[in-house]
Amino acid sequence: MPDYRARIEERTFLLLTAVASAASELQIGWLITGAAGRVLLLEKVYNLPPGRATEDVDYGVMVDSWGHYEALVERLCKDARVYKDRKQAQRLYFSGYGIIDLVPFGGVESDGNVIR
Repeated sequence: MPDYRARIEERTFLLLTAVASAASELQIGWLITGAAGRVLLLEKVYNLPPGRATEDVDYGVMVDSWGHYEALVERLCKDARVYKDRKQAQRLYFSGYGIIDLVPFGGVESDGNVIR
């Protein structure tokens, strides 16, 4: 049987576990999207050639409301190494490890599946 485990860098592992832990505490479903998702699946699991490099890890986070989303952000920011971007509401910086982009969906969508 093939081994589909991904071997990832320590910084990526730390970003993943930080979000997974905070989301689990708040019962928030999440998934990795964007270039980091492609890297993890195609490069790290299936050993395909590298594509575009990325500095951030994008997460889709399924929340009930904007309050639920803010609770996740605040939970992540309890770690002194994590802080919010002043210009991009979805972006958090994890000092020394990278960028976390949290893209909410679910209860924050208005009619027409729009997020504002």
